[in-house]
Amino acid sequence: MDPDAYGPAIDVRPLIPGERAALLDVLRDLDAADWGRDTACAGWPVADLARHLLGGDLGVLSGRRDGHHDPAFADGLDIATFAGLVAAIDRQNDRWAVAARRLSPRLTTDLLA
Repeated sequence: MDPDAYGPAIDVRPLIPGERAALLDVLRDLDAADWGRDTACAGWPVADLARHLLGGDLGVLSGRRDGHHDPAFADGLDIATFAGLVAAIDRQNDRWAVAARRLSPRLTTDLLA
């Protein structure tokens, strides 16, 4: 795949703070029932999606700042293949979603902020 096939790169970094602020505004307005609502991601209610974003933030911080990566990420999978990489990512996301259910909506929102 030719990276230039899509045109020149666009720096979207300046948009990220506004996007995050808008997300936080939405999350802060949700009631308990809203946090449990279904989403387009089957089996993942709003709370799981918000916590998934938090997991991404924490993973980036751990990796970039601390140089730490999940030592079990690729266990039993060949991540040199596309299917193996997708399976590892899916497994990591599923494990995080289950573990992060311990976090309240308020804590999730505060940590995303």
